[in-house]
Amino acid sequence: MSERPAPPHPSIDRVTMIPPDGKPVGWASIAGEAHRQAARLAGTGPVVNLCEDRLAFLVTLLATALAGRETILPSDRSPASLSGISSIYESAPARYDNEELARGVSTAGLHGEFYLPAISDSDPQEELDLASIEDARIVMFTSGSTGKPEPCARALSFFLRGADANAECMMEGLGAGAGIVATVPPYHMFGIELSVLVPLLKGGAVYSGRPFYPRDIAAALNAVEAPRILISTPVHLRILKESGIETPPVARVFSATAPLPARLAGDIEEMLGADLREIFGTTETGSIGWRNTAREESFHLLHGMELTQQDDISRISAPHISPPFVLPDRLASTGDGDFRIAGRSNDIVNIAGKRMSLAGLNAIMAGLDGVMDGAFLAPDDDVAGPVRRMIAFVAAPGLSVENIRSALRDKLDSAFIPRRVIFVDSLPRNAAGKLPLHEFRRFALATLACLDGAQRVIRYAADEPFFADHFPDDPIVPGAVLLGEASELLCESLGGLAGPVELVSARFPDSARPGEDCLFRMDAGANGQFRIECTQGGRTVMKAAMRMLVE
Repeated sequence: MSERPAPPHPSIDRVTMIPPDGKPVGWASIAGEAHRQAARLAGTGPVVNLCEDRLAFLVTLLATALAGRETILPSDRSPASLSGISSIYESAPARYDNEELARGVSTAGLHGEFYLPAISDSDPQEELDLASIEDARIVMFTSGSTGKPEPCARALSFFLRGADANAECMMEGLGAGAGIVATVPPYHMFGIELSVLVPLLKGGAVYSGRPFYPRDIAAALNAVEAPRILISTPVHLRILKESGIETPPVARVFSATAPLPARLAGDIEEMLGADLREIFGTTETGSIGWRNTAREESFHLLHGMELTQQDDISRISAPHISPPFVLPDRLASTGDGDFRIAGRSNDIVNIAGKRMSLAGLNAIMAGLDGVMDGAFLAPDDDVAGPVRRMIAFVAAPGLSVENIRSALRDKLDSAFIPRRVIFVDSLPRNAAGKLPLHEFRRFALATLACLDGAQRVIRYAADEPFFADHFPDDPIVPGAVLLGEASELLCESLGGLAGPVELVSARFPDSARPGEDCLFRMDAGANGQFRIECTQGGRTVMKAAMRMLVE
């Protein structure tokens, strides 16, 4: 496909940012600040943009491009993740705009600079032709929903053309003066497209902050003029709905990053008086399609998108996506450019010969009455025996295990009814509303390890074969046997989710003897480790620390 030219630069009266202090900042002031900051960023190598306020984020993005440097947009801002960024992009300076990130930057060893735009009416206003910086490189990272986050490098022109393509869906019938509020961060693909670049190209007044709590969302919506657009996630929308807080009218709501239950979509439309559109897309492609979830099952391809399929492989192409990209999701065409999501190619669960998408299971769980959030975990494919069943982690105040299992029986084959339903306060979703697989597994393992019953009692008979060769005149239980029992307890307690086990440390303060109960207890320690202690007759005979190796 031939590429269209980059969209023209915004006019002076287009995008406006509204900081939490309520004083609007126009495009010419933003462009002027970007030029000034570009001088401060003169140099070589990438810049790590950690700004979460949309004004600080946009200025830093533009300034980095004007300085001829590459922008790095980590999807995970934890100290561990930033340490990984520091090791990959050595000596890369980081810009951040809150104190919590300052600590993470320092811990990770990044050279950081705190930045909050201080733009006054007396500052020179300038123009900025986006075509002049369209070759600037931006590196985003996949969310890690199905594995480790992976970098994805694109030119700014890719993002601009993508935003130009989906602006028709976002701004349809609303004109160029919409007031935009987003609960998603600007460094996520969904966030940068809809809350930064579409308004930059097509106009709009964007609330620069990222409200989280319902009262903050309502305040942000009151800070912008009608017609209002809310860009959010199922998690935020459910919390907003449950709060019952009063908000001004909203013309359109966009939701992405996780499946949106149709009932919740309808409730939000009724609550806000809005037209709700769910977006489907990927980090690698940007937005692909949309649907009105309250009334439609199929998604509609966005302007310029083409979907081709061969067997179970789906490819998406567009003027800015060439060659066609092989999607990680399996899509089913429903005709006339519409499609349904049939699940991810790597998330198929096979239990007792029956197959189902893990994403589909999670969508069903999220749609149950009374469930605030929920997700399934399946043991690895090579786990055999009675533990080869699903485990569900659910945030559902007021519901019981039987409530959940009974509701699922009406919707799922019995093979997929979870053996265990674990109630939690919340799931470890990231700022974009995603549930990174590695974080979810760590959370699940730590949660299971802390539940009552993470213990077992073993009595070793005197005629056990290993005693014959191990101090037969004064038999003691070999340390290897105790460690083996500890490993089995770990695997049993973690419901078959345990992968390879690494022994971190082991001590044997006393000896275990045959014919007397050995009590093994386990609890979760720091740094993903599990402590297992064995006592016999009040004496501690083993203390061990083990760690699951999660790739």
